[in-house]
Amino acid sequence: MQQEISVDVITAIADHKGIDPVEIDFKLNDYINPDIIDQVVTSDTGSTTLTFEVPGHEVTVTNEGAILVDGHVYHHGKDPFNTQINPATPTIRTANIDEILTDDIPGYAYKCKNQPEWPIEYISPGCKEITGIDRETFLHGAVSFGVDLIHPDDQQDVWNDIQPALTHNEPYTTTYRLTRPDGGTRHVFETGRGIYDDETDEVESLIGITVDITDLTPRDILRQRSARA
Repeated sequence: MQQEISVDVITAIADHKGIDPVEIDFKLNDYINPDIIDQVVTSDTGSTTLTFEVPGHEVTVTNEGAILVDGHVYHHGKDPFNTQINPATPTIRTANIDEILTDDIPGYAYKCKNQPEWPIEYISPGCKEITGIDRETFLHGAVSFGVDLIHPDDQQDVWNDIQPALTHNEPYTTTYRLTRPDGGTRHVFETGRGIYDDETDEVESLIGITVDITDLTPRDILRQRSARA
């Protein structure tokens, strides 16, 4: 389903621009995690929409079978049809994804390099609540996420969780402990996927979301950690 909806989104954008889909000069997953699109499209809880931006356009997908590009509506499969989004329908925008995570489950979005130190290229402001470090410090490279924050006993496990998924171009999940500058420890769950170079197919970066699961019971955390063993 995930690949199908991603193709439909690219097709809708191409139709809107009046070009062939192969002429689209960007990769969708550089701007939105396809897993998030898939979760919205397959949601059976009321009416839900997801709105995000790609170069030059605003795109909305719904769990009712519509793709909107700059307000022009397409069916999955690119057939246009006349419909209106219910004004009461909840909309998720990438611009306020951190607000959504903070309101529902403490967390943050990120983009980083695929290296053991996980050099941060982007991180949303919600990082401070969990890590104890503000986003500017990450973006300036003043701390090493992989060395300074991930618990030493978990660093290799995190690497081992992520690399096989990247090799098969699949989403990854991992759980680990974060050590804060104040000495506190947070347990987190992380999911994301790779961004690949068009020519070499090598991983350029990772994008994903990290969620604080510290309030789960120790048994729940151990169950999630042992699932990768």
